[in-house]
Amino acid sequence: MRILGSLTAVFTLIYLINSTNSSLLLRLSNSFFILGIIYLIVALVIHVRNAGLFKLLTYNNYKKKQMLLIKEGIEDKDSLMDLYEFFKKNCSTKWKNSIFYIFSIPLLTISILLAFIIRIKS
Repeated sequence: MRILGSLTAVFTLIYLINSTNSSLLLRLSNSFFILGIIYLIVALVIHVRNAGLFKLLTYNNYKKKQMLLIKEGIEDKDSLMDLYEFFKKNCSTKWKNSIFYIFSIPLLTISILLAFIIRIKS
């Protein structure tokens, strides 16, 4: 959590320093929006990885490689694992994505609020 918070603060400061052609609120809104979207995309990619799409792709690649080895005579048919056995052995660990949601949702909310404040002011 400290690393992600530090990364957010450093990126925001760098963005504020480098973009000097607009107001401070607009620059803050833009930097928070960029970071919020990046964190949300990372969280969604981790969610898809945990949900199973990549697990099925990994199993299909494993099955193709094993079938080639069986055809060449290097492996026998008994060495081919079924789907559930493969998942239990290779895909049992899940990555945590809650920290990315914890950061992305407030950053996007703050960004939207700042954008509304800017819109009302002008």
